[in-house]
Amino acid sequence: MRRLLSNLPCLLTVLLSLLGSCNGPANSSRNEADPRLRAEPITDEEWQAARPARPQGDAVDARYLDYRNGRNLTLVNESHTDAGDLYSERRKLDQSLTKVGRNEILDALEERLREQNFFKYARSGPAPTQGGGRYTTALEFRRADRVYHLVSTGGGGEAERKSYISCVNDFIQLYTSILQLQSVEGAPGWENQSYAKPVKPGSSTPGAQKSGAQKSGNSPRQR
Repeated sequence: MRRLLSNLPCLLTVLLSLLGSCNGPANSSRNEADPRLRAEPITDEEWQAARPARPQGDAVDARYLDYRNGRNLTLVNESHTDAGDLYSERRKLDQSLTKVGRNEILDALEERLREQNFFKYARSGPAPTQGGGRYTTALEFRRADRVYHLVSTGGGGEAERKSYISCVNDFIQLYTSILQLQSVEGAPGWENQSYAKPVKPGSSTPGAQKSGAQKSGNSPRQR
């Protein structure tokens, strides 16, 4: 466990530094003037007028698929999806597992996966839509039109298995650290909800843990 946890500081340090930059004086004054961040409701016209331009760059998304329960944890960058549009659209709970991170955060994840040899062992193309009884989970990374995936039992030996576990751990740590204010249908029922947790040494696939990232009800638009 100590060895696995030692892999995380690099990624989380980058993440925290990026998140911390959002709270500086310049951003504070911008937030006060941004009508989308007011407590009171705003009109659709005000929302559209205040929405900043989508950041330039490649659209990036990363997904962790669990074939045992059909869940698909997804991270996308701001060049891929506008967070305001995504979170303000009311969705069913099992369809609200996509989170939006800044471009720099998904870039840092890609670099971390590279350090963990994800791209060394990954296969080209999207992950299978079903496990077919051969594997239970998969991790997929896509940048623009280039997509790679790695499954829980890739058949590449112990080195590939360890690489997969480390990559999944890093993805889940990042996923659970990103705030999501998604408008969802119905009460979540937290005691029955589980997403994923880091892999324990000796395990082949992650288990499940509760996540506090979801927000229930017909919420107003929030960022």
